Amino acid sequence: MKQWNFTRENYDCTLTIHDNAKVTMKINDDIPFKCKDIDERGVVFYIDINMEIQGESKKIKGFSLKNHPDILEYYNNLKKDIQEKEKRRHDEEYKDLMSGKKPLSISYHDGEYLQGYTAYGIDAEVIHDLYCGRYVDGWGFHVNKEFEDGDIEKMKAHFQEVDQKRKESEEKVKREKSQHEEEKTKMLDGVQWDIKEHVITDEGGKTYEFYHELIINGKTYKFCERNVFDFGLVINPMYAVAEGLNEGGLLNREDDKYFWQDYKERMGWYNVRELEEDELKAYLIVQKYGKFINSGIRM
Repeated sequence: MKQWNFTRENYDCTLTIHDNAKVTMKINDDIPFKCKDIDERGVVFYIDINMEIQGESKKIKGFSLKNHPDILEYYNNLKKDIQEKEKRRHDEEYKDLMSGKKPLSISYHDGEYLQGYTAYGIDAEVIHDLYCGRYVDGWGFHVNKEFEDGDIEKMKAHFQEVDQKRKESEEKVKREKSQHEEEKTKMLDGVQWDIKEHVITDEGGKTYEFYHELIINGKTYKFCERNVFDFGLVINPMYAVAEGLNEGGLLNREDDKYFWQDYKERMGWYNVRELEEDELKAYLIVQKYGKFINSGIRM
């Protein structure tokens, strides 16, 4: 514990920093009160205090300590020392629990909506880190049923199994992402691709549609990519797929061949013609790497 005495606006003040870094202030002969903090501004009170300053009643939020830089330095060093000691204590107990040197403390907890075994503090942290329990809002930390006996070796074996699967999953995602990027780079080689976005309104409200213009081997292909309300992703050609037809159409795949379809009232959707090689490539670029891929996001 360390104390400092000073005067502020004709008030005799005694500032005390306790060994646990708690701060109290005594003004004149009043009872000492707890302070919130000490920072660059000075000592900060929890609540405003009424004081007479130059004949006026004012609410004071704290006192400046500009003439006592040693107070802030002492306070910060004390807090840092306490934090370091607490971390060392925490890490030592964590290590002892992980090694089995200290047994885990698990107890039964009966709640209104959930019953089971729980742990607290560092015990809960260890069990959580080993994927053997989870925090439940409004209840606390819930230990998975198969680990209610607190067997740390069984928990660590479970962690190894789960962690291995996690690593394999992450590696798979990395491989797939790398493969995806390689395929995209290869597919877009020599392709000019321009995208313009537009905001439209449909039955679901405001959303985007994207106009794609791709130039492959000197030919231009234009498509409209939309996320249609209650239907999903649609890519339509922004040109007539055959002479005498209006702009638009749908893609149809049959026996590994791709056809443009048009709609007639009596016939329904019917195949018009098979897509040309570069035309299909342009369509598949939009389909694989368009703006709505893997998102399905509307505004």
